[in-house]
Amino acid sequence: MENEFSRIDQNKRRGWSRWSASVIEEGVVSVGDAVYLEDI
Repeated sequence: MENEFSRIDQNKRRGWSRWSASVIEEGVVSVGDAVYLEDI
């Protein structure tokens, strides 16, 4: 099973993968607000 990632593929098994994030700037986010993902 080397390099086998399908078990945690978010598109195949929603909820099995884990996501992480960092807060760059504190603030309030409401439903409908635009959110941008950045590669760091």
